[in-house]
Amino acid sequence: MKNQREIYEALLAGETLTHAEGIKAKLDNNGYVTQIPQSFLFPEQWQIYKEPKWYENIPDGGVLCWVKDGEGKEFNKYPEMVINYCDDSTHFFETPNESWMYADPLTKTQIQMFMENAPDEF
Repeated sequence: MKNQREIYEALLAGETLTHAEGIKAKLDNNGYVTQIPQSFLFPEQWQIYKEPKWYENIPDGGVLCWVKDGEGKEFNKYPEMVINYCDDSTHFFETPNESWMYADPLTKTQIQMFMENAPDEF
């Protein structure tokens, strides 16, 4: 941020700010700044927090996704565990055995449906 005024305007607009050290600040329901052990004396160390996209923060176990190689109904989609995202290739989403162009995480409702329909034993 450029100055303290910009910081306060962003907070009043409902933005969450993040400090260079990873600390976040926002206004609570009473208008007080939360979680702020740092001061705003150095505004250049603060910026507006942007939530990372799901694929920018893939956990160690991966994310269960619908994957496919093209857009449109002619391309079948498959449930696969996406373990990595590569933004410098033609196939962006890696699974343990393949790479795919497109991936969308399954919702909790979709996962629950799979769980309810899975057999108890093989």
